[in-house]
Amino acid sequence: LANHIALSLAEGTETFVSEAPRGTGKTYAYLVPLLYHRHWRQDPVLVSTAGISLQMQLVEKDLPRLKALLCEEGQEIVPPFTFTLLKGVNNYACTYKMERTFVDSTLQAEIADTLTGDRESLMHLSDETWSQVSTNSEGCDTEKCPAKARWYYPQQRKPAPAPDVVATNHHFTANLSDESPILS
Repeated sequence: LANHIALSLAEGTETFVSEAPRGTGKTYAYLVPLLYHRHWRQDPVLVSTAGISLQMQLVEKDLPRLKALLCEEGQEIVPPFTFTLLKGVNNYACTYKMERTFVDSTLQAEIADTLTGDRESLMHLSDETWSQVSTNSEGCDTEKCPAKARWYYPQQRKPAPAPDVVATNHHFTANLSDESPILS
């Protein structure tokens, strides 16, 4: 699988489809060729998954492990790389929404304690409670938001240096435009 992916990347194939059973190493089979490709072409890598659990596995387990193996000082197989997790707006609490809807101060403090306002850190909240505090792209004027300086949603904050590898989900990827800084 890794060889086929590497060959597809080298040939500039736009689409590569493959299937393999669970537990066969598909993640490493696509990540290793993508990391080589990133190094040779100096292009960022966008890895899109079906859901957040695989994204979390990528940034918490797989990419750090590959970085340790492939970028070991003195024996670098590929140069060190950076990576990040990119989730959609509805995965973050909205400070402006919380201020407008008079959300309980204990809940506001709990969300603030997460530092990220990320749904993943607040899984114990019911869906109903989360809908009262979460960011929603519909009806949200990001340019005029009075709480812009206090946003949790990382993509709306001051831009950071672009990572070499971005892990995201299919829904987020489908909504990217050609002008998106992620794709430039």
